[in-house]
Amino acid sequence: MRHGITAAILLCCSAGALATTPQIIAHRAGTGDAPENTEYAISKSLENKADAIWITVQLAKEGIPVLYRPSDLSSLTNESGPVSAYNASQLTKFDAGYKFDSDSDHPFRNNEVFPC
Repeated sequence: MRHGITAAILLCCSAGALATTPQIIAHRAGTGDAPENTEYAISKSLENKADAIWITVQLAKEGIPVLYRPSDLSSLTNESGPVSAYNASQLTKFDAGYKFDSDSDHPFRNNEVFPC
C-alpha cells in the first residue's frame, strides 16, 4: 500500500508541474503535418518547436530497427503484413505516405521521401 501512496503523490506532483509548463509532444512524430513516424514528420515536429517527439520503432525481419507504428503495414502503406515479415531493404520500397490525408488527394503518395 505504501508504494501506491508514493505513486499517487508523484502523479499529483507531475500533473502540477505539467500544468505550469505547457509541452508540445509530437505523437507519432506529428501525424497532422506529415505521414506518421517518418523522418519528414520528425523534421516538421522540430520546425514546429515540439518539446518531445514520440516515435515507434519495430524490427525488420533481420532485426534492423525501422520507424513504424501499426501492427500491419496496410494501415498506412501500399503493402500489407507485419513489419517483421520484411527485410529493411524491402521496407524502404514501401510508400509510408500512401494513405496520409485521405480527405484530399493524398499529397504524399508515391513520394520517394516516405519509405518505411
